[in-house]
Amino acid sequence: MPAAAALPDLDALTTALAAVAALPVEQAALAGLSDDRLLEWQAGVAQLTRSVQVRSAAVVGEIARRSAPELGHEGLARRTGHRTPEKFVAATTGVTEAEARTLVSVGAIMVNAAETDAAGPGSERTFPHSRPWLTEIGRAVARDELSVAKAEAIRNGLGDLPVVQLSASGGPAGAGEPGGAVGEAGAGGVTADDLAGAVLRLLAEAPELSADRLYRRARELRDELDAAGILDRERALRQARGIRRYRQPDGSTRYVITADPENAALIDETIDALTSPKRGGPRFVSKADLARAEAIERDPRTVEQLAFDGFMALLRLGVDADPGQICGSRKPAVRLLVAETELQKTDGRGWIEAQTVPVSMQSITRAMCESGIVPISFTDDGQTLRLGREQRLFNPKQRLVLAARDGGCIWPDCDRPASWCEAHHIEEWERDNGATDVPNGILLCRHHHLLLHDHGWSITRAHGQYWLIPPASVDPAQTPRPMPSRSKALTDLLGRTA
Repeated sequence: MPAAAALPDLDALTTALAAVAALPVEQAALAGLSDDRLLEWQAGVAQLTRSVQVRSAAVVGEIARRSAPELGHEGLARRTGHRTPEKFVAATTGVTEAEARTLVSVGAIMVNAAETDAAGPGSERTFPHSRPWLTEIGRAVARDELSVAKAEAIRNGLGDLPVVQLSASGGPAGAGEPGGAVGEAGAGGVTADDLAGAVLRLLAEAPELSADRLYRRARELRDELDAAGILDRERALRQARGIRRYRQPDGSTRYVITADPENAALIDETIDALTSPKRGGPRFVSKADLARAEAIERDPRTVEQLAFDGFMALLRLGVDADPGQICGSRKPAVRLLVAETELQKTDGRGWIEAQTVPVSMQSITRAMCESGIVPISFTDDGQTLRLGREQRLFNPKQRLVLAARDGGCIWPDCDRPASWCEAHHIEEWERDNGATDVPNGILLCRHHHLLLHDHGWSITRAHGQYWLIPPASVDPAQTPRPMPSRSKALTDLLGRTA
C-alpha cells in the first residue's frame, strides 16, 4: 500500500466531537423548530453519524488486517486476549457483536479496495476471501458516498459465486456439498463480472433506498442474474439454517432462528396449530377440537407465550422419548446451584448454572422436589475435593465442583459457560508438580487456555482469589487482573455482595 497521508491529530478529533456535544438536544428547543428545519437537523445528524461509522469501519478494517487468522496468537486481537477481531471490537468499543461483525466485514472490503488501488487488479490481498466484485463498494464507502449499513446490505444481498465442486467420483458435485471452493463461474453461470455490474447498478440506486430496501433490491438482481441457480440458492438457504443465542442484560436469553423455507413452513404450521384459536383462526366442528379451541381462547397467555410454551413442551417430549438419539450419551440437564446458607432463609435464592439472574426459593424447592439434590461442600475460601497426585486429569466430580465454583471461564470478560471449558492446572502437573485438586484448578475456555499456555500469561492464587498476570509484552508492569468466580451461588455462600 502507498504511504498514507498523515492522520489528523487526535486533539482535532476531540475538538470536533466536543463541538457536536455542545449542540442543543433539549426537546423544547427541537419542538420550536419548523418542519423544514427539523428535517435539516435530522439530515445533518444522519450525515455526521454515517461519516463517523465510515471512519470507524476503516479503523476496524486495519485492526482486522493486523488480526488475520494466519497470524495466530501474534495477531492483534488474540494477543490482547480476544478470539476474533469482532470480539475485540465489541469489547473495546461497546458496540454489539452484530455491529462489530458489520464493521469488520465492511472494513475488510475497504482494506482490499485500497490494496487493489495500490498494486492493481490481481494483487495479493490481506483478505483473500473478500470478493473482488466488492471493490467498488469499498471505494464508495471510503469516499463517504455509501454508508456502512448499505455496504453490508449489498454484500449480503448479492451473495457469492456458485460453488463448483468435485464429487468422490471426480465429477461435478452439488453446490451445497462440503469441500468446494468459489470458482470464476459456478453451476448457475454467474461470473464475478456479472456481480461487479450488479454492484454498479446498486450503487447508482443506493441514495434513494434504505439499507433494508437495498438488500431486497440486491436479492432481486441476483435472482435475475442467476435464474438457473435456484437449486444452489435453495441449498445455500438450507446451509444458513441455525440458532443464535444472545444473553440479555436483564438475565433473559434471546434466540434468533434462521430457517430455510421448508423448515420455516413446518415451524409456521406448528405455531399456527398451537395458537390459531387465540389469533381468530378457523372454527372447529368436533367436540374435542372445539373444547381445545375454547380453552386456548380463554388462556391468559399471549400468542407468543403460547407458542414458546408449546415448543418447550415439544422439546421436552423429544428429549425424554429418546435422549440418546437426539443428544448422544448426555441428556440435557438444568443444574440449579444454591448455597446451604440460602436454604435456611425464607427469601433465599439460587442460581441456574450459566445464567446471570437469581431464582426464587419457590423454584428451588420445586426443583428439589422433582429432582432431588446433589450436595457439594465448600470450605470457607470456596475450595474442596482434594485428590492428590494419583490422578492427572480432573475427574467428572471435580469438573462438577469447578463448574459450581467458577460458573464458566473466569478469564476477565469471557462469557463461555462451564460446559465449554477445560480444567487448567494453575501449578502445572509436569513442570510444577501441581496436584489435581480443585484449589489448583480453574475453568478456562479453549481459546483462553491456549492463549495462557502459548503466550506467557500466568495465574496465581492468594486467599482463595485467582489473579491473571499478563506477559510484559501486553502490560510491562504485569499488573495482576482479578479473576472472580462467575458463580452467583458461591457469591451467596461467601457473603452476598453481588
